[in-house]
Amino acid sequence: SGPIGPASSQTGRQQGVLSQMDAGGDGLRDALGEINLGAYADLLVVEFGYILDDIKDMDAEELKAVAADAKMRRGEELRFLKRFGQPQAKKESIVVRLVNAGYSRQLACRAMVDLKIPPIEFTPEQESQAVLFIEQALGEQASPTSSTAPVMQPAAAEPPPPPPP
Repeated sequence: SGPIGPASSQTGRQQGVLSQMDAGGDGLRDALGEINLGAYADLLVVEFGYILDDIKDMDAEELKAVAADAKMRRGEELRFLKRFGQPQAKKESIVVRLVNAGYSRQLACRAMVDLKIPPIEFTPEQESQAVLFIEQALGEQASPTSSTAPVMQPAAAEPPPPPPP
C-alpha cells in the first residue's frame, strides 16, 4: 500500500486548490446567475479557472474574447459585457477628455456635435479628429485677419508672397 500514499496526498492537494478556486469562483457564479448566464459558471470557473476579480479587471476586448471562448450567443455576450465592462462613470466622455487636455468645453462640445462623435464609446481616431477640429477652430480664432488663409497653414509659416503687380 506504499504507492497509494503520495498519490492520494497529491489528489488531496489538487482538490484543495480546486476548492480554493471554487470559493473565489462563487462570486463569479452568483454574478453570472444574476444576468441569467449561470449556465456558463462551471465553464468559466472550473474549466477556464476564472474568479470574479479576473473578470472585473478585464477590458471590453478581453471580455469579448472570454465570451467567444465560452461560445456565448450575441445577447448573452451583450449582457456579459454590460455586467462586467467598466462602469460608464469610470469612462471619460470625449468632452471631459478634451477639457482635461486643456481645450475649452465649448469647443470640445462643438467638436463632438459637428463630427458626430459618440460621447462615451469613441475611438482613438475620433479623439484625434476632435483635437484636430479644435486646433483648427483655435487657429481660426487666433488669427481673425487671415481668415482667407488656409486653416492647415502652420502658425510659424512665412507671410504669403505679395500678389503679382
